[in-house]
Amino acid sequence: MTIAFKALQCPQCSGALPRVALWKWVECPWCHTTVTLGEETVRRKDFLDAWLRLCELQRNARSGRQLQTDTHTYSRVHSIFTRTGLEVCAADRETTYPQRVVLHVASDAVTSARLLRSWSVHQHFQADSGTSAAMLRLRMPRAWALESDSAQQRSVLVSHYPRLFEGTLADVLVAAPSGIDAGHAVWLWRRVLGALRYLHECGWVHAQVAPEHVLINSRDHLCLLLGWSQARTDASARARAHDLSQAAWCIRAALAGNVDVEPPVRCSGALGALLQRCCDDTAWLATQSAAALDVQIVTAAQSDFGPPKFVPFNVFSRT
Repeated sequence: MTIAFKALQCPQCSGALPRVALWKWVECPWCHTTVTLGEETVRRKDFLDAWLRLCELQRNARSGRQLQTDTHTYSRVHSIFTRTGLEVCAADRETTYPQRVVLHVASDAVTSARLLRSWSVHQHFQADSGTSAAMLRLRMPRAWALESDSAQQRSVLVSHYPRLFEGTLADVLVAAPSGIDAGHAVWLWRRVLGALRYLHECGWVHAQVAPEHVLINSRDHLCLLLGWSQARTDASARARAHDLSQAAWCIRAALAGNVDVEPPVRCSGALGALLQRCCDDTAWLATQSAAALDVQIVTAAQSDFGPPKFVPFNVFSRT
């Protein structure tokens, strides 16, 4: 024989209710809301009062962490990056349903001009209906708006918060001071080249590929390319080679770790030889494309490590 039990829980706070709640209105002993399980409803006034109390608690918790622009109010959650004239932080946009965003806050004229330039680049690729631009948009952050704070004379670039991306390649240099494994260098290098491939096909160059501009999702082995203030239209082989060389130096730095001198090529075999050539032979690199380099990396990796396999990248601590 099977006996069915029904848990008597308050739909407001999930607290236990007395049995009489099955057929009459009772007061929840935990949140003091009048409720009945006969219809599983909460009185509108009680729900509104509880919601207002929650909003008041949230406002008190955010006290001192708010950032007000001319159009929206944001509450800082945590700092991501700070330097002279620029603050990058995660924040919640204070609306009925708070939305997590990334704020780039410029406090001087030079940094404000860079944010304006980045915003114009993002707008260009958002408006481009070409296939290469569509593929590139998957490999760069989504900027939503450029707002201003007239009271503080600041510019604020608002962009999408990439939840699964834990840190940049610069953070990897700190987290892994002895360098990363050569197997991880393969997918990191290929992801950066993937973004550069579609960027170059659009007739643009990045001109500022650096470890702090490579955002990493270590769980799914994905990357986003950041730092678009210096991007420009330039179809010359020399400009494209500069991007490819910078990408190679980023991988070389990740392999070497956090060193104070020029990072050595801590990678042997065919992959190490290819990385060395990309860093040193600019004339040869000018004859290559990002897609051609990707093919060579795959060939070198198969020669050095055998068939491809997924190896977890646990350089970022998870709680």
